[in-house]
Amino acid sequence: MAHEIANRWEAERAAAHNSIAPSVQAQLAADYEAATTDAVRAQIADAVAASFTLAEAGTLRRAAKAIELGTPKLILRATAEGVEPAEIAAELGVTDSYVRRIIREQLHPKK
Repeated sequence: MAHEIANRWEAERAAAHNSIAPSVQAQLAADYEAATTDAVRAQIADAVAASFTLAEAGTLRRAAKAIELGTPKLILRATAEGVEPAEIAAELGVTDSYVRRIIREQLHPKK
């Protein structure tokens, strides 16, 4: 399975002139989200190690960290746009209680 995943990503990267295309990122996220066992997640990790360069992995890791740090503001913006907490949680891959806690802490900070 890891080989098949890596081949699919590699084909999409080649089509995007050897850069990490948004479709590759989306497919990686979808594959990881669909993984239901540690064994499948390990296969995905093996595919990542086989198909991404060090520079590409570094770029994705830095982007992921920036997104992680910006997540509370993303949650607040989505809330202001009328998106329900459950929908925000599903889209971000976090729990509904996390989203509600961020909203509560940011909109009603403790004194």
